[in-house]
Amino acid sequence: MSALPTRMLADVAVPDTPLITKAIDFARNHSIDSTYNHVLRSLLLGFIIADKVLPARDREAHAIAALLHDLGFPIGHPPESTIISKDKRFEIDGAHAAREFLRREGTSEEWDEHRLQLVWDAVALHTIGSIVFEKEPEVQACSYGIWADFQGPDRVKRGLLSWEEYNAVAKASQGI
Repeated sequence: MSALPTRMLADVAVPDTPLITKAIDFARNHSIDSTYNHVLRSLLLGFIIADKVLPARDREAHAIAALLHDLGFPIGHPPESTIISKDKRFEIDGAHAAREFLRREGTSEEWDEHRLQLVWDAVALHTIGSIVFEKEPEVQACSYGIWADFQGPDRVKRGLLSWEEYNAVAKASQGI
C-alpha cells in the first residue's frame, strides 16, 4: 500500500483521505457529542501508540475503524438512529454499519473483502481484549486507542503513551 497524505489533528499525524473525511462526518452525524469526542480521542491515541509498535499497518483501515467503532453504541446515538438493532450486540451493529459505509463510500478496487473484514473485526471485537490483541495489526491498533481513552496511559503496556500525550489529545480533541 502506498503512503497516504497526512494531516495534523491535535498534533498527531493521521492519514488524510477523502474517505477518512467522510468517516469523520459520518461519525459526527451519527453520534452524540460525548461519543464523537471519544472516537476522535481513540483515533488520535491509537495513532500515537500504534505508530510506535505497528508502523506497517493499513493506516486508512485503522483510522476508519477507530472513527466508526461506536456506531452501534445505543447511548451514543441520536434517538432517531437506524443503525441500532434490537437483537445484536452494539459492537456487531457498529461493525455492520462500518462495512456498509465502506461499501457505499469506498471503491471495490480499494476496499476488497480483506480490508472490509479488517474494519469489521476491529469494530466488532474492540471490547474483547482477549481476542482483539491477537488479531491483525489494524485491529490491534484500533483497540489501543479505544482502551487508552478509557483506561488512561498508566494502563498502556510498555509506557507507549505518556500523560503529556494523553492530556494534549484530550484537550485538543474538544475543538475538532
